[in-house]
Amino acid sequence: MLKGIDISEWQTNVDYMKLKQEGIDFAIIRCGYGKNISQKDKMFEKHYSGLRYAGIKVGCYLYSYCNKVENAILEARNCLEFIKGKQFDLPIFYDLEDSITRSCGRVEITQMAINFCQEIERNGYKAGVYANLDWFKNYIDISKISNYKIWLAQWQVQKPSADFRVDYWQFTNKLKVAGLSIDGDYCYDNSITGENVDNFVEKSKFEKGKTYTLQVDLNVRTGAGTNYSIKKYQDLTPDGKNHAYKQNSACLKKGTKVTCLDIIKVGNDEWLRIPSGYVAGFYKNKEYIK
Repeated sequence: MLKGIDISEWQTNVDYMKLKQEGIDFAIIRCGYGKNISQKDKMFEKHYSGLRYAGIKVGCYLYSYCNKVENAILEARNCLEFIKGKQFDLPIFYDLEDSITRSCGRVEITQMAINFCQEIERNGYKAGVYANLDWFKNYIDISKISNYKIWLAQWQVQKPSADFRVDYWQFTNKLKVAGLSIDGDYCYDNSITGENVDNFVEKSKFEKGKTYTLQVDLNVRTGAGTNYSIKKYQDLTPDGKNHAYKQNSACLKKGTKVTCLDIIKVGNDEWLRIPSGYVAGFYKNKEYIK
């Protein structure tokens, strides 16, 4: 676990070396907001250079004012202009919390998050989504963004009460550090920490790197959840094709052995990423892989 902050133009005269000395491992910087180039955060450049010089890992976020799906791509491209030529240790996050966006509804907001993250990843960065628990439960379909990093804001609790994977947790807006009162965060992202840490979700029934056997015929999907489409036969790996039915959709036969590359929690369900795609491991209280 790493301890960090998120920071913007509201914080000035920052002693970056003191932040490092007082135990800050990472910072997520606001690069700007909206879809216009004039909306760059006034302190972004200074915060970026100061934090990098102090040896603090950096990521960034763009605050969204998105009011229709197609504008999420415009906001992503604006973000990419702000961060052009810079290197980041942590993901680029899409900050979803504005009332303008909330009025769009769950389906559109979820697609906005996907559009933003896809555009960011197409340009070589890691992507993620920031929101509070109410947004993740009621305004975003978490199962459709499980491939991206999740940054949850939930204050005044001992640990998050989310029933989904949490990679970054904004645990307070009143962290006292290096003379600042600022948002405080924890990082549980093992791609950053190098540790297998508790992401506050019940321990998985499965293990990465382990080989399992399908107990039933299973469709291979493009993502973790039944909302994702079933892959086509020709998109399977060569080994997957050897164990699949030859038809328009990809379905692996009962008895097929698969290697777990990753585990994605979707509510109480668990999906496994395998070389060919995603399959249901534990779904609606039934175990499909053992």
